[in-house]
Amino acid sequence: MVNYGIIELNSSFNKKSTLKVTASHYSILNFSNNNNSLKNFINVLLRTYGGLFEDEIKINEFFIAKKAGITSNKVIQNLELLEQQQLLVYNQSNENAALNFLMPREDDKTINRYSKEIKQFLFLKEEKAKNFIAFIKNNKVCRSKQLLAYFDEIKQENCGICDVCLANKKANQKLIRRYYRTSKPKQTIVFKRNY
Repeated sequence: MVNYGIIELNSSFNKKSTLKVTASHYSILNFSNNNNSLKNFINVLLRTYGGLFEDEIKINEFFIAKKAGITSNKVIQNLELLEQQQLLVYNQSNENAALNFLMPREDDKTINRYSKEIKQFLFLKEEKAKNFIAFIKNNKVCRSKQLLAYFDEIKQENCGICDVCLANKKANQKLIRRYYRTSKPKQTIVFKRNY
């Protein structure tokens, strides 16, 4: 949707938290063995995300919390603690959407200079939705004819391949079969001539 430069959704909304282990395998395992409270957490972290020692990996704190059986806040605390110990680098994302107004907000006394365009845009969206629903519900007219009519083009014959045309063909075939089953065979009448 064109927003006419009025609002902007913060681009960090789609960013995920990232994590990279900077310490060696030995250092992480040694720290894990010496800290029983973090041992399960570290094991879950290393088993859930491969490549933490090589690359910065996108993580989901909620998913880690679910696997470790702790809260998301505890996951964040644990990751910050491991970062303080210089075992990893943790970049937490802000998952809250930020909506920025690029222009001063209008009040009741100020006329929004884009209101006509916005009303027109909403009207067109509503018309398109109504036309689409009418297209879906119309079981009588060939779909190809309907589409061409929408774009102000005219087609005389049915396409023969859309769902409407195929349903009409099927109905016509049933009528023909029913007619032949119910009609009596024609009898030939022979006239005798008397001379």
